[in-house]
Amino acid sequence: MSVDPLNGTSLLCYQCGKLYESVFEYDEDENLEPILGTCLHSICILCFTALNSKDCPICGKKDAFEDMVVNNSALENLRIVRTHFMEQNNAEIFEKIKSIKEGFCSGCEQQNQMLHFCKDCVESDENGFKLLNKRDEDWIFLPSPKLIKLFCKKCFENDENHESHALISIKNVLNMEEAVSIEAILSVLTFRKSFYQEVVDYFDKGNGIKELDEKNEALKKEPHCCHVFKEKLRFDIRDGDSKIIKLEKRKILFYKEHLMTFLTFYEDQKNNVEQEEKYRIQNALDQLYCILKTFEKIPENWLTLEELDKIDTEIERRMKQLEDDYKKESFIKIEEINGYFKYHALIKELKSAHEELMAADEIIETMSNEVRQYEIGQQFGLSQFNVAKERSDLEPGTSTEADIGDDHINIFRKILEMDEAAEKFKLDMQRVERNKIYYRTQFTEVMIMKYFPKSVDGRVLNFLNLINEFKFENNIK
Repeated sequence: MSVDPLNGTSLLCYQCGKLYESVFEYDEDENLEPILGTCLHSICILCFTALNSKDCPICGKKDAFEDMVVNNSALENLRIVRTHFMEQNNAEIFEKIKSIKEGFCSGCEQQNQMLHFCKDCVESDENGFKLLNKRDEDWIFLPSPKLIKLFCKKCFENDENHESHALISIKNVLNMEEAVSIEAILSVLTFRKSFYQEVVDYFDKGNGIKELDEKNEALKKEPHCCHVFKEKLRFDIRDGDSKIIKLEKRKILFYKEHLMTFLTFYEDQKNNVEQEEKYRIQNALDQLYCILKTFEKIPENWLTLEELDKIDTEIERRMKQLEDDYKKESFIKIEEINGYFKYHALIKELKSAHEELMAADEIIETMSNEVRQYEIGQQFGLSQFNVAKERSDLEPGTSTEADIGDDHINIFRKILEMDEAAEKFKLDMQRVERNKIYYRTQFTEVMIMKYFPKSVDGRVLNFLNLINEFKFENNIK
């Protein structure tokens, strides 16, 4: 079952740990209205009215709870979950809650025990429940689909795994029943990111300016080689890396251009929506403006006008070529409709380039393993020569014979070194070919950004959605 984008804590109050509404039965008297802060954290109406400050008690954002805005999305999701559980047999969940009340120890399986849990184990488990210390010795559990292991004090002390660990009694947990309920809820739910968070992640992905500049500087400092063949190879590798860096720079400039469109759209939209939606838009805007500040640090000469024009001209040329090739093979003989042919041509190119890249990676991995094995064999051969050299030094003979022995050893050593260099040379040549294919995949990504930019309206199904689905299904990064 999938619900609208919310994280697990949106289903319960972060302050008291209580579910806003029961998911196993509807009890109007037990309902707690969730209040949304501008930071998108939620707390129940009771905790909201008890706040001593308008600042968020979770993240500390100033005046986050200045207004009382109901988180209707959280309530809607709880109702969807309740509909699901009302159609199920929830005996197992109720039995677990009952066993906790009856003090059933999961270790010795005895009842009427004072149950505890291991604080260290709970907090060390990456996917486990998180603990929030409320006051003095009181705690609340925050959501996780992991099971909570409860046991009596005797079982805890007899278990070596808990040596020197801290023990907490469940009587000090303020939301034990809710923790069991959340455990059941999260076992059947699939949470999705909100469209706004997807947008933020999309533009944040393009925020690799510093890394690109570091790559570029490292490329400039790479030493040259005096050997003509090696120098030609190193030039090809550097040239390939340089082209990829320039292409990645163009991608980032596309991100910057598209970001301005989103900022303008959201600034207009936030004034025409309900307060809850306005909070979500403003939260996205705050993050997007932070990303924009990074983009604004891009120097004017990052790409020269000539480099930019060359890439953009090549984008148009390649797109036309791919589109024309697809049209020739297509049975559909119609004019271009909203990018139909471009979409199919890019999908075909993505698939083809990805398959070639995977094949190239396999070849490089095989060759790398062969070079490593060759190096091991060479080290053994050199060690044998060194042993022979030491033996010849110890054995009496004329100086001429000793010189001949040394010459033989040096010749064989040079032969081994030349063989190793030849193997590495072949590997580097393969890397040059791999770079060409990778450049092709990156060019396809740039074409997608140009012709199918991310839409400001998440409700509209467009070709970019379909391309991303294709990439996900085919494991194309």
